Amino acid sequence: MHAALILKALHTRNPEDVRCYADESFNDSGVGALLGQLLLAPWHRMHEDMVFNFASIALPEMVPAVFQAANTRFDYMVQGQSQRAFERKCAYTLAAIGTTGARLALEELAGSADPILRQYGREGLRHW
Repeated sequence: MHAALILKALHTRNPEDVRCYADESFNDSGVGALLGQLLLAPWHRMHEDMVFNFASIALPEMVPAVFQAANTRFDYMVQGQSQRAFERKCAYTLAAIGTTGARLALEELAGSADPILRQYGREGLRHW
């Protein structure tokens, strides 16, 4: 059921459909990758809420999307000066997921050329 609803949101690109996924917990098999696609979609403004919720869901298949999101600039967040807070939440979410893949993603952030991302990667590793 959840997968079909997420696919609908991805297809319709309706930001209101995203709002419910930012606040809901999912643990259905295969849903993590779909939520990851939704996290990376540039047409909504729920990225920060979603990644915050992903920390409690902690599905391993979310790792690639959370890592990519940490390295993606969303114009509305840059303009609203919340981009860096979002990046930090991505690092904490990777630490909460706690898989080997998540640790590798944090290590890559910790080696980033961007000093702020590097700091957040190191923080995530400390909270491992």
